[in-house]
Amino acid sequence: MQTIDDPERLQEFFREHPDALIVASREGHCLHVNDAATSALGGDVRPETLLSERVHPGDYGHFLSEWAALLASGTPSAFTVMFGRKGAKARAFVLHARRASTGDRVHVSLRPKEAESDGELSSVRRREQVLRVVLDNLPILVWATDKDGTCTYADGKGLEFSSIRPEDLIGSNALTLYPPEATTGLRMALEGTMTRHVSDDNGQYWDNRDIPVQDEDGNVIGTVGMSLNITELQQAKAELEAKLALIERQQEVIRNLETPIIQVWDHVLTLPMVGVVDSRRASRVMDDVLGAVNRTSARFAILDLTGVDVIDTATASHLFSIIGAVRLLGAEGIISGIRPNVAQTMVSMGVDLSSVITLSSLRDALALCMRRMRENGRR
Repeated sequence: MQTIDDPERLQEFFREHPDALIVASREGHCLHVNDAATSALGGDVRPETLLSERVHPGDYGHFLSEWAALLASGTPSAFTVMFGRKGAKARAFVLHARRASTGDRVHVSLRPKEAESDGELSSVRRREQVLRVVLDNLPILVWATDKDGTCTYADGKGLEFSSIRPEDLIGSNALTLYPPEATTGLRMALEGTMTRHVSDDNGQYWDNRDIPVQDEDGNVIGTVGMSLNITELQQAKAELEAKLALIERQQEVIRNLETPIIQVWDHVLTLPMVGVVDSRRASRVMDDVLGAVNRTSARFAILDLTGVDVIDTATASHLFSIIGAVRLLGAEGIISGIRPNVAQTMVSMGVDLSSVITLSSLRDALALCMRRMRENGRR
């Protein structure tokens, strides 16, 4: 085999070759590039320029995964990759790469990939534009793994809120990078089951989905994951729950003020009722009174209606039900302080009070209780 011994000829061949030729370090720094490569990479390429920096963001993870595989295997590799900085028009190239025999260099050539048709190229660009808009504007993180759990892609505005860095994740196996409890969803996706769960990462809340990717035969060949930042939603939910809890506490205070059950002395309870007594309130009064009678072993329960302005048929029925229930617990129910207008309403409704002890005032009712208790004490 003939060789070219003239260094200038070699330099001329490298510089003017129609293909984009690159000599890169193992880390991906562009040590030497020819004119075609400089143009393909967007110009201004220096020895410290990383090849990955010129990869379009949508292909960043794919490129890093293929590069890592090339270094690990040592065999020649060829794959399609999009070059173009964020916001610039991207171009698809077929990248051919091979490790040098010394192992400390990688020889790369780039050849433009021709789309099968203008329609296909337009469709690809439209999909890319849609994906880019979503990833750049929504608080979402999208990633992908191969069938072994090695991350091949990570991108999205959600990275700004996360402790995850793409360079730490891409090329690493997520199953070993994170503890088992944090990779349950990924493991299930690798087994063919889509999962969803909410996680907390440094005060940020995420709605996560792990989705299996399958080939035509149904075999899992990788996974796609999506994490939507729902911190604002969780904070709003927590604030709403706190407000609802406060309202519930306030309502409990109001209920207690509406139906204050007072233990006047041993075995005697009184419930001064104020305002309008509707069916809802009367039902709550029954629960409170019966609970208090049972708890204190009361012998008398006085329902004082001095402050009640309005009463209807349903409410009157509830009051008699309360008195009947109190009797079933072994106590005596007494109604006191019925106002004249309330008395007229009860009469007009045909309410029969003959079976209920009624007294004109709370004082009279308390006096009756004292008298009954003294009489029982002498027996």
